Amino acid sequence: VMPMLRKAHQWAAIIKTSDKAREVAGGVWADHTLPYMKGMAFQYLGRPSEAAACFEEAVVVNPGFHQAYVEYDKAMIVLRDFDACRRMAQKLVDHGGHWVNCWQRPD
Repeated sequence: VMPMLRKAHQWAAIIKTSDKAREVAGGVWADHTLPYMKGMAFQYLGRPSEAAACFEEAVVVNPGFHQAYVEYDKAMIVLRDFDACRRMAQKLVDHGGHWVNCWQRPD
């Protein structure tokens, strides 16, 4: 369902669907892609603080989910919270990953 909603740019529906999936699962995320997709929806709606919170939840569910770190960084750069960017980058490094800052990424 989520890929269809994403292709149709139904950002509000993605947020509702993600929330419903979490509710059905007893208040926990069944998969790390659910908070990630919710975060992407918030990002597209221009709500970076909500997006960052979702990306952070995706990292909690799956600490190896590198793209969630990258999207978190993008959201926090918009908010100009560079300390939060540095802390999240350190979490990735602590988990065994490597960090590429926003000026090195080919976005």
